[in-house]
Order: sequence, then C-alpha cells, then structure tokens
Amino acid sequence: LLRVLQKPDFFENDAKYLNASFCGDGAKFPKVCCPEALVAEELSLPLPPYCGVVFPAENYFDAGSITSSEEYPWTALLLYTKMGKTRPYCGGTLIHKRFVLTAAHCLYENEPEWTLTGVRLGVWATTVMQDCKNQALVDQIDCESISIDLAVSKVIKHPEYESLYNDLALLQLTESVHTTRYVAPICLPFETEHVSASFNDDKILQISGWGAHLFEEVAEFKMKSIVHISSLEQFKDRFLTEAGINLTAKHVCAKDKAVHDNKILDSGGALMSLANVGKMQSYFLLGVEAISYEIPPEQGFPFIFTRISPYLDWIKREIREN
Repeated sequence: LLRVLQKPDFFENDAKYLNASFCGDGAKFPKVCCPEALVAEELSLPLPPYCGVVFPAENYFDAGSITSSEEYPWTALLLYTKMGKTRPYCGGTLIHKRFVLTAAHCLYENEPEWTLTGVRLGVWATTVMQDCKNQALVDQIDCESISIDLAVSKVIKHPEYESLYNDLALLQLTESVHTTRYVAPICLPFETEHVSASFNDDKILQISGWGAHLFEEVAEFKMKSIVHISSLEQFKDRFLTEAGINLTAKHVCAKDKAVHDNKILDSGGALMSLANVGKMQSYFLLGVEAISYEIPPEQGFPFIFTRISPYLDWIKREIREN
C-alpha cells in the first residue's frame, strides 16, 4: 500500500486498489487490510489489481459477440513469417511484462516454412485501420493505432511436451510491455480460492479471440463467448475410443451449444475465470487451448485446454531464470 501511495504516476487501478483495501473506520484514521505476500511478487508477476483488470464493457455474451476494444487486454496474436509475408496463426496470453504464454503446438515445428517471429498485443480489429472505418463501432475506440508488435527473443517449450500433453510454451519478448488500456497482463491462479469453484461442472467461464488457426482466416474483430465446464469423466471414454486421446487431470473440458465458437477461440488461446478478490474482481487464466483445433465442436466434442495450475512452478522457474 505504501508503494502505491509513493508512486509518481497514479492510475485508475491504483485508486481501485486503495479503495478495495479499506476495512472500516478507526478512532482517528481509516483501517486498511494488507494483502498476503505471494511468491509471485519476487518474480514481478502481476497480482490483483495489477492484472486481470475488468474494464467497463457491455455485459452480454451472445454467441460470437464482438468485444469492446478494451476487453481482455492480455489477448495476443502470434505472428509467423514466410518469405517476407507475416500472418497471425495462433493466440497467446500476456502473463508478465516480458512473457506471453501459449500452446507448444503453436510453434508449428512440422511447418518449417512458417517461422514464429513476433507477438501482436493490443489488437482489436485485424484489418488495418478497420477500427476507424466501421462507423457502427467507431464509438468504442479512440481511432488510433492501439496495437504493438514485439519480436520474440526466446521460445521456451515445456520440456515434457509431447503431442497433446504438457502443451505449453513461454515466449520471451525482446522488450518489456508497458501497461495501457489495451495491453495488460492477466492474473495467474496462485491462490486456490480464486479458482477452486471455477472447475465445478457447468461453471461458466469465458473465451475470447479471433479464431486464429493454422492456414485459416482470422475474424475481423476480437470476439468473445462463454463456455461451460464439462466433466472429464463425461468425455474421457469417447475421446479415447473415437480420437485416441487419453485425457488426464491436467486437461480441462469446456463446452457450449454455440458450435461456431471455434471461430472465436484461438489455437493456444485462453480459458478465463472472473473471480472476486476482496472487494474487486479480476480475470484469472485457467487454461490454454490444447487440441480443440483438431477436433471441432461440430462433432459434439468439447474444447480441451491444458490446465494452468499444475504448471505454475514451471512458469515461475522459467521467468526467474530468464
């Protein structure tokens, strides 16, 4: 709290943090409640309220809703280059000022023609200047270039990645990201109470993206939808018999009736939960899309994500050592 008060630049999130820390009136001075110290702090991994920020937005989730330009500011597009041509073919999530988390399958090691070269953050409309050309949406944005492209200096694939298992990779950026309304990190689930209820059957979670997959066109605008947690046991036998996939406790199933949500969810994209943290709310990253791109929901299969919580030690270690 003292560090916040001593900051030379004071932002809206700082005010929210101080207000949320107020615990009641004392005899002379107001009472405040200090947050518990977390190991994440020593790694500069952001903690609420400096991650997973909830910006004002229309609270509707029709299948295929267009987001506002400020929603989910941690969503990233991965950029691939072939013979001077650059295309977005996967998604990722900003978790740290220098790191984006994605799926290891997004490294496309079997497609040597396309090289992962960068990350695009702050993007809303994928068409150049589309933000200002669409008059129906022009009030949502500032009609300025809000996206930034950053080069990837190092790719860190999970050492035990094999096909559909341990499907995670960290992308280290060449420079640190400065938080804005359009670019900000999501929170990681270091405290179980933030996410424990999120894995209950039929719990509503959120996805967002452009439907970025290899060799497919992305949506014009960032989209969003809701999905429902499905029991692993409900689909485990079917995945094994029909797709030859053995689901484990490190996977998360999520399903929705809107079968075209695979046109929203990016390959390597995020499964998110909105959780209460004191008097505030923050978004937490619960999963990274793993194999949904291979088994479309039109066939009745749910989305499959790699569950983040078992990999927090690996994430912390790699950020510490790099």
